[in-house]
Amino acid sequence: MCIVIWAFLGMITGQVQGLKHLSAIAHGTVWLNITLILMTMVGVAVYPPNYASALTSNSAAEGPVVTTARIVSLFGPQLVGAMQAVTS
Repeated sequence: MCIVIWAFLGMITGQVQGLKHLSAIAHGTVWLNITLILMTMVGVAVYPPNYASALTSNSAAEGPVVTTARIVSLFGPQLVGAMQAVTS
């Protein structure tokens, strides 16, 4: 079903005549991403972690939320994690 949706969106954007209309679409996607980022930040700040779901899906026990400013590990695993985040 997702392939059909993307094919339909590709057909619509393929009909764009000129860069002015394409820039309007690009401008809209930027604001959509900013809105999504802000909604995610508000959701994380307002709601506590769902420990029951984390225990069910990842076997992660309840504990303190640990945040770090810098992840101390090798560069290779960090690069693989970034590549997986981009492609997923």
